[in-house]
Amino acid sequence: QAPADRPVASLQVPVWGRGRGGLRGAHIYDVAEPERWLDLAALYGPNSRAMQLIGDSMYPWASSGTTIVYDLDRWPRKEQGCVVETKADGYYVKLFDHIDGEKLYVRELQPEERVVEFDLDDVVGVYAVQDRIDR
Repeated sequence: QAPADRPVASLQVPVWGRGRGGLRGAHIYDVAEPERWLDLAALYGPNSRAMQLIGDSMYPWASSGTTIVYDLDRWPRKEQGCVVETKADGYYVKLFDHIDGEKLYVRELQPEERVVEFDLDDVVGVYAVQDRIDR
């Protein structure tokens, strides 16, 4: 479980104005402030978190600046994106491969595709990525 004092990115999206499509194109009704907010936390679930990816070790799957939404209660499938939380170094975004004995194996894609291993004794959690949102 992520520490309670760790900042969590907002999963709320502002709704700005209204639009309708027609034969002559879209008609936009702009407003000075959001009319309401969509709470995406309800869509993702109560134990979802979001973080921004830094670096390009996962390009083209995700690049620096991509927002990663992940679930503390879901285990990743093989080749699915995952967030690895470690005791010593923090958080990593990779592609899940497998666990064998006392090792977790994940893949990164740049500068060349390779398998990265973590000692399970150093791993706090492995969480499934639910969504990637480009900026």
